Amino acid sequence: MIFKKYTQPAAAKVIYLFFLTFCLFPAEKNQPVTLKKWLHVPVYDCTAAKEIIKTAKELGYETIIIRWEGKLNIGPVKNEKFSRQEAEDLIDYVKNRLGLEAIPEIKLLSKTQLTFGQNFIKEHPEMILTGEGLRANTMDVFQKTESGKTVLEEIVLPFIDEYAGLYRNPSHFYLGWDEYPTEDIKKIADKHNMTVSDVWAGTLNTVCDHLIRKKITPMISGDQMLSPALADENNALKYPADSRFKYFSPLYSRMPVNSAVDLLPCITDIKNKDKIAVVPWHYNKGSLEGEYPSIDFFKWLGFGQIYGASWFGDSAISAFSGYAHKKNCTGMIATLWHIHNSPAVKPLLLPVLVNSIQYFNNPGLPVPADINPKIIIRSDNKNTAAVKPGDTILLSLSAAGSGLRFNLRQRSGDDAKDYKEWEQMPFESREQWLKSEQGKDYVSWKPARPGFYDLVGETYKNNLLHQGYMECGLLVSPVSVAEPAPGNCLLGADLTKDIVQCDGISAVILRGKGNAKFGILKNGAIAGPEGVDCRGTGGILIYKSAYDCNALLAERTAMIEFRINKEQG
Repeated sequence: MIFKKYTQPAAAKVIYLFFLTFCLFPAEKNQPVTLKKWLHVPVYDCTAAKEIIKTAKELGYETIIIRWEGKLNIGPVKNEKFSRQEAEDLIDYVKNRLGLEAIPEIKLLSKTQLTFGQNFIKEHPEMILTGEGLRANTMDVFQKTESGKTVLEEIVLPFIDEYAGLYRNPSHFYLGWDEYPTEDIKKIADKHNMTVSDVWAGTLNTVCDHLIRKKITPMISGDQMLSPALADENNALKYPADSRFKYFSPLYSRMPVNSAVDLLPCITDIKNKDKIAVVPWHYNKGSLEGEYPSIDFFKWLGFGQIYGASWFGDSAISAFSGYAHKKNCTGMIATLWHIHNSPAVKPLLLPVLVNSIQYFNNPGLPVPADINPKIIIRSDNKNTAAVKPGDTILLSLSAAGSGLRFNLRQRSGDDAKDYKEWEQMPFESREQWLKSEQGKDYVSWKPARPGFYDLVGETYKNNLLHQGYMECGLLVSPVSVAEPAPGNCLLGADLTKDIVQCDGISAVILRGKGNAKFGILKNGAIAGPEGVDCRGTGGILIYKSAYDCNALLAERTAMIEFRINKEQG
């Protein structure tokens, strides 16, 4: 209350922020804090979500953010996937059966499809600035409805109330606030003779005040408040220039980054920052110094709570959680996003769950040099990628620890069918994986059925889950396949002797220097004496596993498919 006596705005702000920083956050030295450990779970299937959250409970996560992807039939959302009863059942399971806290998430202002669903967008085109892709569908919350009220008053606020009631008055409410197209926000502002800040900060203030009155802490993502301009002295906020913002991401006060509309000046209009939790999300190792200047910036702004959000990549999670702990942030949030719903990255699910909380609990925990070991397949005392049915093969990892086990997934001729079956695989089916015998660092297996297989291997080492992903799959074929000598070309000139038929799939042996040993012919492509004829819609799928962890983490392509549609001549 004493700060109300100050009448000099600049002086008051400096003194207030100085005081506020030390009130909200303990001293950065000699007062270590324990980071709160949260998990963000988008729901694609309620049963799978329960299994994931149960595992999270066992690992030590305390709070679960549950997002319904715009598929929950509640309020104005109709004809979508999940019923209110299903949502109540999942939330009851999380809160009462597992004893965890459940936090709702919506996308306020933009990405409307992830809150109100595609059907709502189709039915109310007058409310939405539609667009393609995830970062689209900005809602005109100042559009008047038939009652004369704004969309914000008649639809958004009652929807938030109903959502909060569904979660039975949660402590926090996540409002999204990430990656919004800034030029769309200006279009709404221009339409109603408002400023960009009136729409962006004004909408946020209205909703945050509404939640605060209900004693619910609003949460927002931080990327829209970050800008490379913060590296310059003359930035709009007069923030002390921080050169680390030259080498940092994401910085989305302009979205896309070349947008003419910048939200940075609007930050000063956000009220009650001390009652708002901000979530900087970073999936990389930070700036060139391995630091995260967003945390320092949000503390300077005076936000009441700061939660860092990580994704996959052990080096990034270790660095971010370590810096968050050093700066006495409130907690860390492990995010899944589409990991548990996308076949290409689903094997990252358990590493994210297991490893993230290890880094959250142990700031500064070094990342093992061998965190991403290679799978090794051996038969007849030599490495191989092709064996006959009944052959004994030994599966191992280049860096094995305890609990070595493997999953072998057969690829069918119909990729769509194959992926659908993989998506429906129960989470607990991991217990059915091939396991090593006690004291052995390999798994012995005799494949009986011909086909092409993807392999995933995992092992625990120092409480971290190591994963290995084949850079080429395993071929089990009754026809003997000679290992080709590496050459300078990806494909041999005459492929007629290298064609393999197996379980309805046609493939061709590759003769390049890489790890891929064969490619699957697609849509009528023909392997001939001069290579692969890809005329029409035919093509070749270079058979690297869709689950190549090293490729994903190094931002390389895990799977290559190309088609040439132009006829000869």
